[in-house]
Amino acid sequence: MTGPSADGDARVRLAALVDSLGLEPSPPSPCPYLPGRDSRLVALRPERLTPGLYRLFLDLNFRRLGPIVYRPACEGCRECRQLRVDVLRFRPTRAQRRCLRRNADVAAWPCSSARSGRDSDKGNAPGCVRHAGSYAKTSRRLADRYT
Repeated sequence: MTGPSADGDARVRLAALVDSLGLEPSPPSPCPYLPGRDSRLVALRPERLTPGLYRLFLDLNFRRLGPIVYRPACEGCRECRQLRVDVLRFRPTRAQRRCLRRNADVAAWPCSSARSGRDSDKGNAPGCVRHAGSYAKTSRRLADRYT
């Protein structure tokens, strides 16, 4: 069985499995998005992260850091939400075009996702951008804990 119903069933089964694991959230750390708030994450490292499984994790508000999938688990806060953009149908608004013009001096390009060894032992590849501040520290802790 394939299609929307099968995807929904798989999503429900994955959500039940994740809930049954009783994942312990990370210790609180300063929220990288909202000043004065703490952030906590739950993370796991699937043995095999196929594209289909990754999509299901995305549907459950998980993000990915290398082989690790994680999601916010902040007490009393649900402000972190995914935003998905259909890139084929996206048309920038006037304000977005204006922002693009104002930031024309900013350059970004894809970097290789193929790496050997642990990310924490490597410098950033040219062109790769990492988050700054507490988010970077949280990402580093997750990478060190699960890799």
